[in-house]
Amino acid sequence: MNKIQKFSTSRRGYGGNVYERYVDRVLSKHFRHEPIDLSFHLKGWFRLIEFPVYVLRLLLTSLFPNGFLIRNFQTSFLPLKKKHGLTIVFHIDETLSPLASRIFQRGVERLFFLFARKSDPIVVISKYWKKYFEDRGFTDVHLIYCPYELELYEISDEEIEDFKRRFGLGDKPMVYIGNPQPKKGTHLAYEALKNEGYELITSGEGPLDLPVKNLKLDFKDYIRLLAACDVVVTFSQFKEGWCRVAHESVLVGTPVVGSGEGGMEEILTHTDQTLCPNQEILAQHVRQCLDKGHVPPEAIEWARSFTMESFERDWTRLLLKMAPDTGKSTSDAASQVSLQSLEH
Repeated sequence: MNKIQKFSTSRRGYGGNVYERYVDRVLSKHFRHEPIDLSFHLKGWFRLIEFPVYVLRLLLTSLFPNGFLIRNFQTSFLPLKKKHGLTIVFHIDETLSPLASRIFQRGVERLFFLFARKSDPIVVISKYWKKYFEDRGFTDVHLIYCPYELELYEISDEEIEDFKRRFGLGDKPMVYIGNPQPKKGTHLAYEALKNEGYELITSGEGPLDLPVKNLKLDFKDYIRLLAACDVVVTFSQFKEGWCRVAHESVLVGTPVVGSGEGGMEEILTHTDQTLCPNQEILAQHVRQCLDKGHVPPEAIEWARSFTMESFERDWTRLLLKMAPDTGKSTSDAASQVSLQSLEH
């Protein structure tokens, strides 16, 4: 077991996929690493065409691993060879996913709990999901939070003004309501806020066609959007693993009103942001946030503690403990110095 194999199942830039790319970065830097791409190239029901190959590759790698295997929840429906891997779980909730995805996720969940040993190692990204697994008898659950590259969240007033000019944003209070997806509750936020006189904004892709400005942004402009807004609403209707949008909003100093579903509650409560699970009082809470108008400095400081350095240290320590022979060759002096510094 002299290398780490890791499944990859998506190229999209949301939540758990961002986390996995940061894991890949740690693996590439410190370990002998073999990525295994299992992402689907087709969409919806057409994925059934690719599914037999997907299952075959999963079966061969899961039952006959050629190294220590890291998998995410979507690839966890087959037994994991004892002491030969771990599973990263961001969240378990297929609520409001498209039908094909919902059927697949529900099947994965049932098979995972059927085959998993209570001693199998699991990595989660919030206290909510750590408690979820420990309450179900799992004994080797590790909490490693999402990391943030803090330098990416330094946004100047000049950048904000330039962003607003480029995208034709006026003087109305700006409220970001998320990606146009039902599971993100964007339609519910729109209905609650549509008559409040705000500039409501969505970004990215999704099936909802709302009569608001939808921006297609690169990452830097997305962060400028969060910084330019007066309030960010994260009204998710499924149990989040964490909530990167809420965390990123706090990093740039923008108040957040969120449903608090799943792991989102932890970030909102720790940063003194607004929990609002009820659509009927969402408009009231947004008005209060506009009046309040700022994020406490201590909240921003707490949000800034989720560094790449701590993420790298925690993942490296865990993998050196579970698969100590997978570190890069001792002939690579720079790598070894880095590994040793992270161990202590």
